[in-house]
Amino acid sequence: MELNKQHFREMGNSQIIEDDSFQNLDENLEDDKFRAKFINKLMDNADREENSGSYTKAYDYLWEALLIAEKYNDTKFLVRCHYELGLLYLVFNKEEDAVGHMQQALNLKKELHKLNIVPERELIRSYLGLAASYTRSRKFEKTNKYLDSCLVIAKRNNVKPYYILAEKANIAILQGKLEQAEGYLNQINPHFIDSGHNFEVIVLWFNGNLRFKKGELNEAVGYYTACLDAIKKYNAHNDIKPEALDKLAKIYSEKGMTKEAYSVLLESKKLNDSLFSAKNNGNLLDVKNKYREVVQQKNEAMAKQQKLLEQRKEQNFRLKIYLACIVLVIISGALLIRSWYQRKKFIDHQQKAEMKSKLEKEKQAEVIVVQNKEITSYTLQLIDKERIIDELLDELKKYLDENKFRRTLNATKDINKNLWNEFNERFTKVNSEFYKKLQKSYPSLSTTELKHCALIKLSFNGSEMAQLLNISVPSVHIARHRLRKKFGLKRGDNLAKFISEI
Repeated sequence: MELNKQHFREMGNSQIIEDDSFQNLDENLEDDKFRAKFINKLMDNADREENSGSYTKAYDYLWEALLIAEKYNDTKFLVRCHYELGLLYLVFNKEEDAVGHMQQALNLKKELHKLNIVPERELIRSYLGLAASYTRSRKFEKTNKYLDSCLVIAKRNNVKPYYILAEKANIAILQGKLEQAEGYLNQINPHFIDSGHNFEVIVLWFNGNLRFKKGELNEAVGYYTACLDAIKKYNAHNDIKPEALDKLAKIYSEKGMTKEAYSVLLESKKLNDSLFSAKNNGNLLDVKNKYREVVQQKNEAMAKQQKLLEQRKEQNFRLKIYLACIVLVIISGALLIRSWYQRKKFIDHQQKAEMKSKLEKEKQAEVIVVQNKEITSYTLQLIDKERIIDELLDELKKYLDENKFRRTLNATKDINKNLWNEFNERFTKVNSEFYKKLQKSYPSLSTTELKHCALIKLSFNGSEMAQLLNISVPSVHIARHRLRKKFGLKRGDNLAKFISEI
């Protein structure tokens, strides 16, 4: 965006543009409050220049305000700038340009209304501006369309339709519907005439035009004169002054008041030459428009190029992100594969170790089973031998005296004692943890009960146990019953199975 800094230097005494602020203008415009104050001053200057008849300067100020509002996308100021530019273009009789700006102002204000930033009633001003633009180009159908929209909004929002009726009166005058125009003006005259509002100029002008068309020349002179006084009073709507003077000159001429007509016409010509020079000003405006169009195209091209650069930067940034993501995925994948491989290796090793341990345990259990079978077999052989000895003793008792028999019997008892010791030694060697587990889980077990448990583990029956322990079979049954009690077994529980699992 290119700013006309010459205009800003002219504003240096306004307390808006200090020297430091001017030097850092682009930076200061980033601040919302400074920017709003700055644009307001530009528009105030435009209004001042317009009222003094310096329309091209007013145009410059408005255009600079528009450029700033566009750069910072300030919709509220864009509405104001387009609206004021539309009015200014009407002064130069450039109705098409005026319509373009008024339409933009209306569209932007509609967007603000949709966002609930401005109330609906504020749309009336934009509709009226657009209607006035179409009135100047004599497109009355479109004018009435927008005026009808104004009336609907005004009624919905309880707004007095005085400005709308003023424009309807103007259209009626231009179309020759003088009675209708008079009806409208009769409604609005009390509201505007002597109201202290500069719109009084417009209403007096419309009244003068009505009386002029009706041939009521004296009344027309009164209204035109009042209109000129109001222009001077409010220093507003100076663009009407030459037309009002021309109308007065015509009336004076028709009434034969040549001196007055010449005086008024001379003043009108002077105003046209010094303030308007409408044709020349219009040509100058065309030149400025073309220059601004070139500047705008250049700015748009630069903005487009900047946008392309930003898009490329964004694409490069995205590409870097994609590459980083791909690298991250590859690294993560490699780490996951490595972790999976290490975990698999660890699990395989653990499974092999467990399998090896299981096999060793199974092998050890098989060895124990075999050794226990060997112990059982050996012990049974000893029991059979002892049974044969008992049978021999029974036979010897028949043939030996009592003393000799007792000596022989005592000798066999020693053999019986040695039989248990030998069994217990072999059993403990093979089942080294059996007694420890029993005593740890059931510390109340006696030595005799531990012996019973060992024999039960090796599946000896009652008579074999009695023979080996040198007790009676009923004693074995009683001992088994006590064991069941200490182990907390129920009636259906198998004692031999319980002990074998220890």
